[in-house]
Amino acid sequence: MTVEQGLNVELREKSEVQLIDLREEHAPLVDNHWEYQTHETIDYIKGCIQYNFGFGIRQTNQSELIAWIAQTHYGGGGMLYTKENHRKRGYGEMLVRKLTKHLAKSNQVPSVVVGSDNTASIRLNEKIGYRRVCKVYWVVFENH
Repeated sequence: MTVEQGLNVELREKSEVQLIDLREEHAPLVDNHWEYQTHETIDYIKGCIQYNFGFGIRQTNQSELIAWIAQTHYGGGGMLYTKENHRKRGYGEMLVRKLTKHLAKSNQVPSVVVGSDNTASIRLNEKIGYRRVCKVYWVVFENH
């Protein structure tokens, strides 16, 4: 997606929820639900929130997050998650749209990384206007 396309993404907020900025205090919640969680990821997530940005959704008049997304170290969106009992309500789409628009307004090329087996997220991102441009491989080194 180009910056211009990102600027044209329509935000679709919902009246029953509030969209807020992620704060460092949200990092443990994000970490506990992240598929790639290790004993070291909490510091990584705190860094993403502190040095980049992220957005969360909470129900109006509630404090607990029900969904979130963050800009990762490589500049794109990641860690998108909606708690199971709040899925199928468009919250993930709302977050990806917000992240996309925010990146574009900052003159950053909007991008996301999605697991190749995550068909729901792939469809969601394609619906917003993203397209697959390459495969990314992660290499993990473990200290023994």
